[in-house]
Amino acid sequence: MDRIIMIACHNIKKELLKEAHVEKSSFPIYFIPRDLHLSPEKMRKYLQELINAFENVEYILLPMGRCGNGTMGLVSNNASIVLPKCNDCIDLLLSKKDLNLQRSHYTYFLTEGWLGSKNSIDYEYQYTLNKYGEKKGKMIIDMIYNHYQYFTLIDTGVYDLKTTQKKISPLANMADMTINYQEGSCAVLNKMMRLDFDKNFAIVPPSEAVSEKYFI
Repeated sequence: MDRIIMIACHNIKKELLKEAHVEKSSFPIYFIPRDLHLSPEKMRKYLQELINAFENVEYILLPMGRCGNGTMGLVSNNASIVLPKCNDCIDLLLSKKDLNLQRSHYTYFLTEGWLGSKNSIDYEYQYTLNKYGEKKGKMIIDMIYNHYQYFTLIDTGVYDLKTTQKKISPLANMADMTINYQEGSCAVLNKMMRLDFDKNFAIVPPSEAVSEKYFI
């Protein structure tokens, strides 16, 4: 039985597999369904059932932070649960050293990993147009993205930026948003692969639940 396991999101699959290859990590990585992000309660239930299935494990690594509070309350009777002290995967991919980031409220951050599923923004854009037509569809799109000014692609070095930009350009044009780029980093994911748990990580001991106190 593996003493270390990782449970992660498909959104950062390419980044994780890259760092696993770099560090020659041998522990298994289990990727959860994409649609769980739509409901923190469903995510928590799914994660807890998965955690309960593992015995004789020393560490369960969750590279997702709070993730809409979907990780709050998780507990393992056997293992320590390790999470980065951040809000979500976006913080993970923007951080080089310190996870205490201040993100712009007017920016919608993306990577290729956030696109292509039935719940992603490119899919929902096309669905909206097909269902309501261009005129009414634009009204709906404007309401959804009215608060934002930018789509920012996080450059993590594992996907083609230009191809991804083409996917979201129609939506950006309709929503009157600018597409730009921001350098990303897999440094935090690399630390998790190396089990290098510094001040940026919450280590929740066996039989204790993940709670806000571990993120202070």
